[in-house]
Amino acid sequence: MPNYPLSSDLKEAEAIALARGYRREPPFTLYVNGWLAPTRGLEALAGALRVYQGQPFRVLMAGRIDPSVPQAARLLEHPFVEHLDELTPAESLALYHRSHACLTFYDPSVAINRLAESNKWGDCVLTGCAILVNEEVATARPYLEAGGAAAVPYGEPGALAALLARWSSDPCEPAAMGKRLSRLPFRPWDEAMADTVREWLA
Repeated sequence: MPNYPLSSDLKEAEAIALARGYRREPPFTLYVNGWLAPTRGLEALAGALRVYQGQPFRVLMAGRIDPSVPQAARLLEHPFVEHLDELTPAESLALYHRSHACLTFYDPSVAINRLAESNKWGDCVLTGCAILVNEEVATARPYLEAGGAAAVPYGEPGALAALLARWSSDPCEPAAMGKRLSRLPFRPWDEAMADTVREWLA
């Protein structure tokens, strides 16, 4: 069963986005959320920003972060980064409406990460936000095949930096990818689970 959001969080997130006027506007905006750890994208993003050569863009960071981690400290001080601390599920979900793409990196040296099933992918399908993933994550293949995701190698900061530079100069590219994602089948987790339980009890 896909790890998609709850219907109650979806409704609240849409209300928050509407009330706050969230829209995908220039500059290109990358969303980084959840457990903000070096093995979950912080190290890769910090490395990419170190070698980045392109137009300025925005990085929204929301979630649990340890400032004592060197990669986290560098990112929090970077001029592109807007740190929003920890948020409720609905508030976090609403921010996808401000974002062109969401970073979902998993260190492939950890075996289970190569089979990750990120809850962020469901959030992206719901909100029409492009997925940015490292190419070693095999479970992201359906989103790549749908044209709603882009993948680069995990250990190559230059490849990530080049993709971010391309998107910062043309945010229409990830915006089009997000629209393709939004056409994928979607059901809130609680509705899908309720049907599964009813089927099991029948």
